[in-house]
Amino acid sequence: MWNQCEALTALQDYVQDVTNANSPNYIKEEDRIATFDMDGTFVGELYPTYFEYNLMEYRALTESIGIPSNRVIGMDVKLVSSSQGTEEGVNYTMGREESILRTDFMLIADDDVRDHANREKALTLGQQWREAGYHVISMRDDFKTIYGEGVMKTDFSF
Repeated sequence: MWNQCEALTALQDYVQDVTNANSPNYIKEEDRIATFDMDGTFVGELYPTYFEYNLMEYRALTESIGIPSNRVIGMDVKLVSSSQGTEEGVNYTMGREESILRTDFMLIADDDVRDHANREKALTLGQQWREAGYHVISMRDDFKTIYGEGVMKTDFSF
């Protein structure tokens, strides 16, 4: 559950826009895809888990709520060229002098009380991403709960 923050407002504005039938950005319901970020949503952001098991669990979880496994994707980071502007990626050829940029939202695992976090590293990344113009989501500050009420962090060892 979120606290009110800039990233939440931007996300809510986006969803409102693409679900408004009068918007030029409207996405028909049958073309919508629900996305879930596995780490930090279903398992701890930095908790060590086995990748193959996570893929099976991730697909098991979604099918049980009616989302077909072929409609499940992981974290989708939008990458654009430094000179691409608003041109669609399929229509754009990147030049050698250009850089690839990561866009949109960034989540920092900065809650070392409710999740496994390297707070110092997370705060450094958060500051860098804010300076670069990203919406930064803080697990500690922007979520009222992470995994639900009463869910406690447990220690792990290798």
